[in-house]
Amino acid sequence: MSAMISGLAAVLVVILGLVGHRVYVRERRCQVPLDDQRWILDGLDYLLRHLGGTEALRARAPFELPVEFDGGQGALSAEQAAELFSLVKTQMGIAHWPCTLLREASVFEANPALARAQAVYYADDEDVIINYRPEAEDDPRELVCIFAHELSHYILDQIEEEGPGGEARDEELTDLCAILTGFGAYTSDAALRPVVDDGTRLRDVLRNPREIRLSKLAYMSQSAMAFALAVVAGLRNDRKAAYRRLEIAPRVEFWRATHQIYAHWLDEIERLMEIDAYDVREQQVVLKRQPPGRAAPEAPKKKRRRRRRPLRSQPER
Repeated sequence: MSAMISGLAAVLVVILGLVGHRVYVRERRCQVPLDDQRWILDGLDYLLRHLGGTEALRARAPFELPVEFDGGQGALSAEQAAELFSLVKTQMGIAHWPCTLLREASVFEANPALARAQAVYYADDEDVIINYRPEAEDDPRELVCIFAHELSHYILDQIEEEGPGGEARDEELTDLCAILTGFGAYTSDAALRPVVDDGTRLRDVLRNPREIRLSKLAYMSQSAMAFALAVVAGLRNDRKAAYRRLEIAPRVEFWRATHQIYAHWLDEIERLMEIDAYDVREQQVVLKRQPPGRAAPEAPKKKRRRRRRPLRSQPER
């Protein structure tokens, strides 16, 4: 019942958004500013040049959450979450990279700055650590987004070249990396979602649809996410499949983005399709911390970012 109410809430949010802005589903206007469209294309160019180009992109299908994690059985166990983390690493092409996964709630409780953080990423020459809130296990699809975002930090930390927009757009570039590596449907859906509390009745949603609370689990807007996904789906030549994977709100934005791409960016798409590059994921990440009895090989000399801003669940209203 709660799933049905959440779905209805999502539909109402879309309808109210369309009516409130006098924009209808049949209108083709893309909601992403042209400057942001340009940045997304530059960001994908940057990522493709370091992640094997279009050939590597097409070699790996988009991520599909196994039914045992997405069957409506409720919260995952810690063991299932760890298994899901391994699946996400494999999808991203970094299964061989060392990383410690933690689920320590005390880290978030002890630091007011992490009050809304869903996960934190930390890396140095000794270890790479991702720590997430245990309650994130309640929603496997959102947990996929959390893992994909934090592991995208890991990938970007191995690239020496600064990304487009510099440090100010690092987090958005991380969102973009998650989309490119196969998680676009999940991150686009999670970018803006209705929050329905336990005990909420159907009639409460119908009577006060404008009181539905929204949450945001991304740094890019849902419109920008859908635009980026439309570009990536075009490079994969699977736009129809990508569209079917989306919930209703990002479907509208994806549809608009597709028309915008055909109208303005076909030359850019053709250029992206021609990228053939090395893949940073093929290298071995070496940490100084090694199992007992094993000598540590010489680590590559590389500047390592110490911390990244945490992924937060941001209330919209």
